[in-house]
Amino acid sequence: MKMENSIYKDYLKLKKTKVFDNDEDIIKALAKKYKVAESIVQGDINITSSTNIFNFENDSKKIVKFQPVLRDELSLMYKYLEKLDRSDVDLQNLESETLSILEKINVKDEVSEFCIKGLVIGDIQSGKTSSMISLILGAFDIGYETVIVLSGLIEDLRNQTGFRINESIGIDPNDVETLISMSDYGIVNQTLDKDVNIGSLIAYKMNETKKTYWIIKKTANKLKVINEIYNGYNEDVKNSLKNNKESTIAKKMNSKILLIDDEADLASQDNSPSKTEEVSKTNQLVIELLKQFKKVALISYTATPFANLLTNKNRTHMDETLFPDSFISLLSPGVSYTGFEKYKELDSEVNNVKFLDEEKLFDYKKNNNYEISNDTDFKTIVKIFLTSVAIFKYQEIRENVKIENFKTMLVNIDIKNISQELLKKEFSNIITSIVTSLNRFKELYKNDLEELLKKDYKYLYDEYANICHEEFWYLYKQAALNCQVEVINKNSKSKNSDRLFDENSLETNKDKILIVIGGYKLSRGLTIPGLFTTVFYRNTNNFDTAMQMCRWFGYRDNYINYTTLYTTQTAWDNFCEMFETYEDFKRDVQVQGRDGLTAEEFIIKISASESLLPTSRNKMKGAEKLYDKWSKTGRNQIYNYQMESKILQENIESLKKLTLKLKFEKTNQNYVARKILYKYVKEFLDDFNFEEKSKEKIENHKIYFEQSNREWDVVIKNIGKSIYGSLALNEDVSVNLSSKDFKWIQLNNKEVAHIKTVLTTDIENYNFNKIGKINNTKSRLLEITNPVLFITINKFRINENSESNAIEEPVVAIAFYNPDEKEIAINSKSIYLNTTTGAFIDKEEDN
Repeated sequence: MKMENSIYKDYLKLKKTKVFDNDEDIIKALAKKYKVAESIVQGDINITSSTNIFNFENDSKKIVKFQPVLRDELSLMYKYLEKLDRSDVDLQNLESETLSILEKINVKDEVSEFCIKGLVIGDIQSGKTSSMISLILGAFDIGYETVIVLSGLIEDLRNQTGFRINESIGIDPNDVETLISMSDYGIVNQTLDKDVNIGSLIAYKMNETKKTYWIIKKTANKLKVINEIYNGYNEDVKNSLKNNKESTIAKKMNSKILLIDDEADLASQDNSPSKTEEVSKTNQLVIELLKQFKKVALISYTATPFANLLTNKNRTHMDETLFPDSFISLLSPGVSYTGFEKYKELDSEVNNVKFLDEEKLFDYKKNNNYEISNDTDFKTIVKIFLTSVAIFKYQEIRENVKIENFKTMLVNIDIKNISQELLKKEFSNIITSIVTSLNRFKELYKNDLEELLKKDYKYLYDEYANICHEEFWYLYKQAALNCQVEVINKNSKSKNSDRLFDENSLETNKDKILIVIGGYKLSRGLTIPGLFTTVFYRNTNNFDTAMQMCRWFGYRDNYINYTTLYTTQTAWDNFCEMFETYEDFKRDVQVQGRDGLTAEEFIIKISASESLLPTSRNKMKGAEKLYDKWSKTGRNQIYNYQMESKILQENIESLKKLTLKLKFEKTNQNYVARKILYKYVKEFLDDFNFEEKSKEKIENHKIYFEQSNREWDVVIKNIGKSIYGSLALNEDVSVNLSSKDFKWIQLNNKEVAHIKTVLTTDIENYNFNKIGKINNTKSRLLEITNPVLFITINKFRINENSESNAIEEPVVAIAFYNPDEKEIAINSKSIYLNTTTGAFIDKEEDN
């Protein structure tokens, strides 16, 4: 079907050019291009035209247009922000980042169909849930009627996410009054008491008169259930159409739907073997859910986006993929966030990263024999945890620090449930032996601990030395006596394991001291409060898996000087490499975003490692491993344009004024003015009406232009035929308009037109000396020694097959080339490059 679509699209293009006398000539040209028989071309045109796949002439309602986000509308979102206990900077960032996402999904009501797919990247444990809640409430404010949150794979995470969203909206499952008031307000949690199930279908339908939200696990079983429910809803829509009467369900299905994929690199992405034709089951089910809706925005959240961005865009289900081709947004971590950089800094200052014997840990794991109760290293770990708790409790009593209701130690060294149960027993024995020592050999124990702190834990010893020792030892013993050892896994014997970190489970005036042991459940998504001590040893080679295990990241500034991480030297070295790669990737995304590229046009590249992979191989089918040939091409293109008629006319007038100041000659059809003083270029750029972000980009470059004091060439593109109209700039310069496809995007709460490229090889090769023979090589570097201002005058069209949706006024588009920015190198380091996405310079148009 893909070749059929391409042939038919090219057929429509050539037909509109009016260059060919008849269809027979077009068919011959296409047969030659695709290297197939003319009968095949004719057959494909007949089949595809009958299905009307690409004929959008009368389908203007499907053009996605946006409307501004009015802050006065955002009552729910701002009510939530006002309740947050955050710094002013953090609140401003959360507000602006949420508004930016809302702008990208605030589609005008008259648009009958749309599918927006965006990716939101936030650092591990940095507050993505706050962004997600703010977005949900903002979406309700701007007219979205349904929100579906796909919340990980475990019930603990679903409960945690559900609790936070319920709390933000004002729903307390244990408070009847809040349930009544929120029902009156018009928002209902469809999964308040349990995950989605078909047995509650009647109740679900009754609630659809109100705005609803669902929080469901991203398992195949639950996705099948939610799809079954919406299959039924769509049958209701069909029946409504037959009866010519819109039912409640039909009305809801015709409204805007927000689908949020939390932990979006997990399960959602295609991880099927490369040789199979079908994508993986969960990927299929998420796509099928997406396709249930006519008006839908899918916003994916993750801290590790490698699977999302290295997927093969050409592997589809129902002609759809989850690749975030609409936008990529980066969240700012809070000012008090402790991530990898801060941990490296802390480690250099206070040495709070301690290395364990990897060979010994490997033997424990290999033999499944965790008899660690007599292991000096593990006894030391527990002693340091209790020391941190006792010192911190001492400071809590004096109100020198904020109270932490949970004081936790995490142990993640084996994924096997049986091993975790063994570890629970051993850590319990260590606690018991410590209590015994405190009762029988207090002075000896005290001296040993003081020596240990003085030798290896100076950051704790300095505090210990300056507090009342008698009170410290009382608090230390109380911590040991009250310490619980728990296992968190799907087979956990503890009935209350799901409520370990529930504030409501706390006894009055009593904090909870915990050693929690686990694997998978402690490796992703779940926030561990009051995490003072971490023991980590897992031998994964995938960036995303390992990075997600960093549960010690987060907002821990209240007790950061009391934290200790125990891991191996190998694991720490790997973390350093992974997070440096991650930071490089984020900087690259920021640069491409500032340059005006959409997510679909981003060049996705991630540094490779000899022993590590960004994600599992099955998830990165779009990636090729290449040597990192990087280049600064010197090209700079302006992709975004304001489309108000007055602005377009003013830009034409600015161009006309420029042509009157310069002497142009016609070279290879284009108009070229050579060796021009920069002052003329500057006057034009100063006079030109740029979109706000493009203006910033131009202003930054003008600083370098002024310093270089070089002569410029100015090139105005002209094509051979006046297919799209022509424009006289002065008596000597008359230009045939080019054609540019564009789409509407939202920037700074304004709708602007976005094009994929300004430059084509014919205008770039304006110096090529063989008339009529253009060099079509997609060169990454131009062989030009002086700066160049490229100008094209265009007819903007909403898509390549639609004349009826063209903008009437000509649009002046700008690009420039600066040889001082040109640079190329080949590093010995390799990268993973997604070769199924990204923007390139186009070949010339048909003349």
